Amino acid sequence: MTEPGWDDEEEINSIVTPARLNRFMSSPRWTDEQWLASVDVLEGLESQLAGKLNTYIKPVPYAETVTILGSGQLNTSHPVAEATKIDTTVVVGGVLPSGWTLREHRLYSPPPSPLLGQPFSLSQWSTGYGETARVAGVGTATVEYLAGWGNVPALRLALLKKARIVFRNQHDDSVRVSDLDAENLPEPGEEEWTEAELKDLERFRNLVAWR
Repeated sequence: MTEPGWDDEEEINSIVTPARLNRFMSSPRWTDEQWLASVDVLEGLESQLAGKLNTYIKPVPYAETVTILGSGQLNTSHPVAEATKIDTTVVVGGVLPSGWTLREHRLYSPPPSPLLGQPFSLSQWSTGYGETARVAGVGTATVEYLAGWGNVPALRLALLKKARIVFRNQHDDSVRVSDLDAENLPEPGEEEWTEAELKDLERFRNLVAWR
């Protein structure tokens, strides 16, 4: 058994921790330097993948004023992992204001009332600045949220597979033995994100009505 060299509770800029990568690689015995190197590999790969997908993976705080589309969806710049404030209403314990919903990482506003109009002081008219001046919609809302996909299984597995390739090729000192001949063999697979891998993750590519 490998003595744990990294606590799963320790924060890094990746949804995958070094301890999880170590378990994924069948718990090899790593030196202190290798544990530290795994942080660089994981953070670097997630940053690269985030750039390819045009959004964050590990969520970060984000605030903006955006258009509410005709469907009721808020045209946020990024997927919504968690809403923390909608206009003047603070979201407590994940409970959204009445009528608001979070579906598949997108926020949806309540339907407009014919008597009271849009709730939460939604502006029917554009201010003339930013994307709210350019996208047709039923109003605007100011939102604060955690932007990004979060620990989605498909993204986590993609990062684990890619990190295993990079780490074994660049930072693993293990040696494979076959027919009494020892040699360092590269891990099968590409160290860079391939078109095939990105195609498999296409559903996570960030697209909005206007950017």
